[in-house]
Amino acid sequence: MSESDLQSDFATALQLQLAKKWNEAEGAYRNLAGRVPEEPVFPYNLGLVLKAQSKFQEAIDQFRLALRLNPHFPEATNNLATTLTVIGEIDEAIDLLQACTHENPRFARAFNNLGDAYKDRGEIELAAHALQRAVELDPVNPTFLSNLIYALHYHPQSTPSSLRTAAERWNRTFNLSPSNGSNLSPAASLPPRTTTNSVSFDLSPSTSLSPPIPAHPASFDLSPSIGCPSENGTSRPSPSGDFNLSPSANLPPSTAANRVRFDLSPPSRSPAVSVPFGLSPPSDPSAGFNLFPSDPLSPSDPSDLSPNDPSPAHLSPGHGDFDLSPIAEGRPILDLSPGVAGPPTRRRIGYIGAFFRRHCQSLFLTPLLAHHDRTQFEIFCYSDDSLADEVTLRVREYVDHWRDIAGQTTSEITERIRGDGLDVLVDLGLHTAQNYLPVFSRRPARRQISWLGYPGTTGLSTIESRLTDPYLDPIGQNDSAYTEKSLRLPHTFWCYDPIALTGKSIPLPARDYEPVITFGCLNNFCKVNDEVLVLWSQILAEVPHSRLVLMAPRGQARSRVRSRLNIEESRLTFVEFAPRETYLERYRSIDLCLDTYPYNGHTTSLDALWMGVPIVTLCGQTAVSRAGYSLLANLGLSALTAFSPDDFVRIAVELARDRSGLAELHQTLRARVEKSPLMDAVQFARDFENTLFSAP
Repeated sequence: MSESDLQSDFATALQLQLAKKWNEAEGAYRNLAGRVPEEPVFPYNLGLVLKAQSKFQEAIDQFRLALRLNPHFPEATNNLATTLTVIGEIDEAIDLLQACTHENPRFARAFNNLGDAYKDRGEIELAAHALQRAVELDPVNPTFLSNLIYALHYHPQSTPSSLRTAAERWNRTFNLSPSNGSNLSPAASLPPRTTTNSVSFDLSPSTSLSPPIPAHPASFDLSPSIGCPSENGTSRPSPSGDFNLSPSANLPPSTAANRVRFDLSPPSRSPAVSVPFGLSPPSDPSAGFNLFPSDPLSPSDPSDLSPNDPSPAHLSPGHGDFDLSPIAEGRPILDLSPGVAGPPTRRRIGYIGAFFRRHCQSLFLTPLLAHHDRTQFEIFCYSDDSLADEVTLRVREYVDHWRDIAGQTTSEITERIRGDGLDVLVDLGLHTAQNYLPVFSRRPARRQISWLGYPGTTGLSTIESRLTDPYLDPIGQNDSAYTEKSLRLPHTFWCYDPIALTGKSIPLPARDYEPVITFGCLNNFCKVNDEVLVLWSQILAEVPHSRLVLMAPRGQARSRVRSRLNIEESRLTFVEFAPRETYLERYRSIDLCLDTYPYNGHTTSLDALWMGVPIVTLCGQTAVSRAGYSLLANLGLSALTAFSPDDFVRIAVELARDRSGLAELHQTLRARVEKSPLMDAVQFARDFENTLFSAP
């Protein structure tokens, strides 16, 4: 086998991988691995391809093989860890990431993933520390900063103003940054098999394969990824939605067998800057930001994590060519689509997001898109169809123009949107996974508005408005906490279609009434912090023999719950992620749901209410901590909202003791939800349209 043949076959495998031709790429890499079994890059790239096909255990086996061939292969360690989280092996994943960051203390991506892991097991202090470290190591990486910003919404000490401070820093950083933060790139260069070669990281993606250059040091982008789970825990994270499989320019020769050594210093364009993690916003806008009244954090012994909710942000594939020059506010869009001789007769609304598919966002997008007034509005959707499914096909029926932007660059997406001459472009992601904020930074539409990902602020100066409701953001309160102008929908931020993902209705289950009360929480476990567990323990103590059903990952996360609640093992039942039908059926055995704080349940709360199970919620200052209040107020059940921790305990205990009142709620809640603004799709669509176009 000649060196040129190997080079050519590897280039072919990479091209198949980049084209997302997974089956063919898998075969190509298996062939290469069989021919050169001592080369760790082949099983590593094969692992990425297998993960993209949801062949998680096979991917894990390949990452382990790569590490046996080269124990000092941090990217393989990172991707092994993130794949382990998908199958629930969270303790091992965290152990791997801790070891990886210890051995490679400047590997920003490993700290980023470690922080996300801490967050998902409810240890937000450790999460913030690790995510902050990732930002310190690569301060111009928008993805790492987005992940930190999103994680701070889970922190009990976050305030509306501190969240704005964090988001504004993203805007400043992004406008300076040439970095892209894309994830899961294959090892695009075979390292020369010598004992002296050092492989350096090139964290900026390349877009094409070049002819091999003999004896040139190999460089490749080996970014890790953590997927994008849904809020209600009904599915595992997306295995491939955040991959940017970009090769390096060089395919170096293979000359001698040995191991790859990594120079883990950051690129010269990304100098390490020490950013303090502490208390107050800095006076110097270019400095770091401090968010909490606490001493600098020191990591303690960790162990578990859990996926869920719109989860941490990873910029979408194709976001590698950021145009980071300042953009003037209100810049007119002059380039309409070819052949359009003047303004369109209908107003054009565009939606861009990563989750026009089996994801919790579809529960809210579907009713809106299905009920837009198509005589007045022309609807465009911009979607990465590489992950299209049956939900995607259903959603496509409700829009005028469907734009598949899979694999397109930021420039290409931006120009596509500009060519469509939109009146309004709606951001569906904010700082969640696979967001398109880089596109919004280029202002491709006349007006740009944020909605749905979560109620918060993007911090982006080119997004003028955000949608909210009077309960999430009461008039006159916290308007200064957002960089955008708050446009209040008259009733609700959400319009819910419980069958959008399944296409079929699920009957209200018969209740299994028993002498003891069963509390429950099927929210993402990352929302379950120690403060929440203290409140739950007080409720369980005041309702003798009561039980708790809790969705939590296996391992130390469950051990932490047991130690904080301090109740008999028989009173505590843990469940795991499940398909939506199975997940909804679990409400059959729950009498009363206890909400989380400060990040309330959103989708999970609506699911519980639709399944006839009331919730008790604690309302706070931030918009995400007022979600439960918004939902209950729209049902005429504001009495189930507490505005202090003591009231939260009191309301839950009193309702638990009122068995007849609970029974009545169980029997009437579904009808109440179905007749409320939360499921009035026609009125919601009119309210949405009017709010978009009545604002100055």
